[in-house]
Amino acid sequence: MIPEPAAIIRPLLLPQDAPGLAALDTSFTHDHILELASHATGFTLTHTPIHPPIETRLPLDEVGAEAGEGLWLVVEAQGLVVGLMAAVHHSWNRRTELRHLYLDPRWRGQGLGGSLVGRAERWARGQNTRGLWVETQHDNPAAVAFYQRQGFTLCGLDSSLYDSAGPGVGQVALFLFKPIQVEPSGPNLVECRMMKGPCRSAQGAGPQAQWRCVKGLQHSAVWQGRFPKGLRQTQTKPGTLTSKQNPTDHGIRSTRGDA
Repeated sequence: MIPEPAAIIRPLLLPQDAPGLAALDTSFTHDHILELASHATGFTLTHTPIHPPIETRLPLDEVGAEAGEGLWLVVEAQGLVVGLMAAVHHSWNRRTELRHLYLDPRWRGQGLGGSLVGRAERWARGQNTRGLWVETQHDNPAAVAFYQRQGFTLCGLDSSLYDSAGPGVGQVALFLFKPIQVEPSGPNLVECRMMKGPCRSAQGAGPQAQWRCVKGLQHSAVWQGRFPKGLRQTQTKPGTLTSKQNPTDHGIRSTRGDA
């Protein structure tokens, strides 16, 4: 038997991909829901079986208008579009919204969804994000479970989001969030040789010699930022940076030598 060609993840191309998106099967069938019960001081979500199972199909009508913003990727297999992912970063709160994530039912359960989330996370790190945020609904517990496996946790819900006279009637919006810690860069990153990695407790800024751990540790630290012109790192000793520099004093305690 000849193996099927592997799926590839690539950027969305419009208008070329428009027919493929129109044919993308976004449907899912569910035989239980996360039933919402309201209390005076909160809410409870309970897995509740339903019979008969219900099929829901999610529309992609607005993709063309949205696609100019953020990261848009498709999954292609056998010349067909079998998946879509879109991520949009909001700078006002440094949160990245995972706006779309769909896979054809025949291509689910093969790790492609996790790969798409990973692509979104890597892109979001470049936007200085503080995390990924996504919305799904109470009647899609499989999606909730998927996002939880990717490191998301429930962070809220909205039982009034959907118009009772429009699509999505009766749905409860569920929101999930995955925090992302972006490593510091430039002159504020200190590499601790004792800890074998970035020391997030160290303090200092710019071309300063005294890189000392806030916890009081006298460990060997290396400035990972850009050295001023003419400087190059040589060796370190506890709590200070030792470097070679040109005759111009940049405020770094150093040994003088050839640049």
